[in-house]
Amino acid sequence: MTTQTPATPTAEQPTTPDALETAPLPRNLVRLTAQAEAAGWAVTVTTQPGRCNLLLTAPQQTGETALRCVWKATAQGYRWGGATLTRYGQQAAERITWRAVQDVIAAEAPTAPRRPAAPDLSASVPLADPGEIIHAYTRARALADGVLVAADADSAREAGFRVPVALTSAAWEDCVAWHEGDSDRQVPQDERGRLWDVLTMCRAAIRRSRGREGQVTVDLRRVPRDGHTRQARPAELVCAIGPGDHGEPVITIMQPGED
Repeated sequence: MTTQTPATPTAEQPTTPDALETAPLPRNLVRLTAQAEAAGWAVTVTTQPGRCNLLLTAPQQTGETALRCVWKATAQGYRWGGATLTRYGQQAAERITWRAVQDVIAAEAPTAPRRPAAPDLSASVPLADPGEIIHAYTRARALADGVLVAADADSAREAGFRVPVALTSAAWEDCVAWHEGDSDRQVPQDERGRLWDVLTMCRAAIRRSRGREGQVTVDLRRVPRDGHTRQARPAELVCAIGPGDHGEPVITIMQPGED
């Protein structure tokens, strides 16, 4: 694949494999790139201000399959921004989550046992045709896998929530997780109290928005679980409401940039 070098310094700049270890790239990029190369994908990594891009391509006789992955830069580092799958010039799936993208790489790879057939371009096929769904990852499965961590139902109810609440594992590790050894090394705290702080701050942010938005930004302070900090530091979360596995309303608390 040929990559043109832009004339301006703010445009995308190709990153060679040798530079992956030294460039400020997402920590999980190297692992995903290695998986893709092993599966037969052609890999191109580019960076530009505020984001990092991974383009995977699989040429075929009838066209090309491409998977475009994006990480967005935040104050806390790169966050997964989603992926888009294109087959033969037609978009097949978008907003692919980090958990699902690894399955997509395996299923769509040139070395996969069965390749999807080229679409009949003479027919009008809606983009949202159920047959084009690449990966369905349920909330129940995410909870079972540890991708989501359910908030204690009693604590959530006491904080004012009337629907199930869960945190992404990244949000939980950053703002809730706390063990006895952490109290010895830093300050005495416990997970129940830290969870209560997160829930009440989320509830306050929702009240301020008056329920007009599907998601709100939550600003809070918490002691980072780093083994030495004793003072609370600012943190930012996103609280979103959406449909559960059966269409019921559920709330997910996540870090900015998570999907």
